Amino acid sequence: MSAPKIANYSTTVSSHKSVAEIQQILAQHGARRIMFENDATGDPISIAFAIPGPPGFQVKRPPIAARCKTRTRILTKENR
Repeated sequence: MSAPKIANYSTTVSSHKSVAEIQQILAQHGARRIMFENDATGDPISIAFAIPGPPGFQVKRPPIAARCKTRTRILTKENR
């Protein structure tokens, strides 16, 4: 059984430019606290942010990091 393909995964945009764009969009939509986690090479691997909500802030952490290893495995298999 072959590994699933990730549609449209190729890009010429750097991860750091994407981080800046994501940060800008979150701020425009009310995020007050934004944190990016980087791996040992300095590449972003996860994000967490907080938005105002009752009561105080609600912290949101999309499940981006959990899928990075799966994506890497799929891409590695595709490029063999």
